[in-house]
Amino acid sequence: MKVRQGFVSNSSSTSFVVVLNKEPKTRKDLHEIMFGSDKEQLIVHPWDWYEEGDKEVRMTISSYAVVDYIFRDSLNTSEKERTRSVESDLYWTFYYFVYDSLLEQYKFDENNCMCGGKVTKTCIAQTLTTKITRGVLKKLRKHNKFVFSGCYDDCGKDIETLLYTGKPFTYSDELYYIKNNG
Repeated sequence: MKVRQGFVSNSSSTSFVVVLNKEPKTRKDLHEIMFGSDKEQLIVHPWDWYEEGDKEVRMTISSYAVVDYIFRDSLNTSEKERTRSVESDLYWTFYYFVYDSLLEQYKFDENNCMCGGKVTKTCIAQTLTTKITRGVLKKLRKHNKFVFSGCYDDCGKDIETLLYTGKPFTYSDELYYIKNNG
């Protein structure tokens, strides 16, 4: 598993773009990719716990429940909807990086600006980000990678909050994910 942490804001949502070597056709396929087998695992939630006497008891969530949630939320859509979601999540992940970091290092030709009219820092960032996003997706498609995305909230003691932490994506070397907080 490889990870790139996004740029943190005070938002309580996190989007992920997940890249797999092959398309999971079933929940079992996705479980095997994410957890290395079809056997259920209990994932210890990093935040949620309760007290039992003088002990802290950590909450656990079934790997089956996690896979079911992802499959229903992110994979049970048309290819067109999935592509639009991935493009959007990649765009905003790269946008903040470009806007905050790269813009100072590059001189930009006004004629390449897609915004039309006056060239601004925002326009340049949008143009570069669009080119980066399209380039990344083109390379992933060229290598027959399956890509999906999801946006999860830190909204309580449930699967979505566990996904918000990114922990379920860390069990496998068969996937790569990009996390964008905010």
